[in-house]
Amino acid sequence: MFSGAEFANYDLTMVNCFTTWGGYCVREMPDIQQLYASLPANVNIVAICFDAADNPQGLNKIVNNNGLTFTVLRGNSYQNIPFNASTLVSGWPTTFFVNSKGQIVDSMVGAPRNPV
Repeated sequence: MFSGAEFANYDLTMVNCFTTWGGYCVREMPDIQQLYASLPANVNIVAICFDAADNPQGLNKIVNNNGLTFTVLRGNSYQNIPFNASTLVSGWPTTFFVNSKGQIVDSMVGAPRNPV
């Protein structure tokens, strides 16, 4: 299970909150994987799939089809992060940028044109 302690291992962690039914959410996954592959060692990416319990096959398809190698949290595995992501999301996808202390330092709602 993922906990807030993992944030301390990186200067910055991008936390992408998405759903399997969100078109923009799914379309940005290859770009996020490309970004993850190019990050320096002090930066990380974690994704939270908010409907994984309802659509585990859909999530597995997204992960496998895009060759995602960053951590994808499913079910209740995000409950121990130091902020309540579910109450902070106002649209899909939502991305938070979290410092090593587990504090949100920036956020963005919607998919950027080019996340890389």
